[in-house]
Amino acid sequence: MNLSNINWELQYNLFVDYLYSLQDKKYREFHKKILKSDDLELIGIRTPNLKKIAKDISKSDYESFFKNNKHKTYEEVIIHGLVIGYLKRPFKEILDYLDIFLPYNVNWAINDIICANMEIFKKNLNDGYKYIKKLLNSSNPWNIRFG
Repeated sequence: MNLSNINWELQYNLFVDYLYSLQDKKYREFHKKILKSDDLELIGIRTPNLKKIAKDISKSDYESFFKNNKHKTYEEVIIHGLVIGYLKRPFKEILDYLDIFLPYNVNWAINDIICANMEIFKKNLNDGYKYIKKLLNSSNPWNIRFG
């Protein structure tokens, strides 16, 4: 699927169908056992595929993707977070996108994949530290883990 030309408002359901076409049923069953999350549906797409999708989206109309993302599946949430990590934007904008994303961070797997993809924090130590301190003072356990 060509993600650079997609109209997210009109074609989001086609994108979800595309995600299901990448399903690995054995991986889904394995991941389902270790994830133990009833919050989101699990399609069962391996992380390298999710990263490739996210990279493609980050180079196109990512804001429309964010706006139209339904966050119904684990994979939709992961892709949203990964896109943020791939963006070539000022750090303040990345933090704004993270603030919007973090309510969807509802389990350890989402958290850990997205955190590992936040290389931009290494280049913004002072502002990153302030943001992390804010997260550590949260009452949300997933925000704390993210911090």
